[in-house]
This record gives sequence, C-alpha cells and structure tokens, in this order.
Amino acid sequence: QPPRLEVHRDGATGVTINVLLSQPTAFTSGGTYFEGQVATEGLVVRPGEGHALMHHRAMRHAAYPIAHGLRHVLVVFLEST
Repeated sequence: QPPRLEVHRDGATGVTINVLLSQPTAFTSGGTYFEGQVATEGLVVRPGEGHALMHHRAMRHAAYPIAHGLRHVLVVFLEST
C-alpha cells in the first residue's frame, strides 16, 4: 500500500519529532513511512501511545494511510541555527 501523503522532507536542518497521542487500538494501519534506497526498501514505523519518533528533517518520509479509525499525532519541528 503506498503512502497516503507524498514522500517529502521537512527541511534541510534540524529534527522532526512525532508523538502518537492516540491509543494504538483507536486506528488500524497508519504510521510514518521512511523511504529506502529503492522503493521496495521502505520502512513503516508505528510507535506506541506517548512514544516519540525523531528523525533528521532532511530524511524523506510520508504519513502511511489509516485503514480505520482516527490517529492523532503531535508534530514538532526543531530547527538548528
């Protein structure tokens, strides 16, 4: 299943932090997709409720589609200066 949102970068410097606010039982599928060297090598990460996922802003990623339910995520961008 392809990512719901187009693969993108959040910026060139700094980090992005995603915190899952929903209980994992509130939705099915979903997560954050990270692009691999080739399209078939991508990885979907599904952290638990309250867990943070942090990645460099230049890393190519996308939101993976939700099959059912509602998923709330807090996204924080930290820019280095």
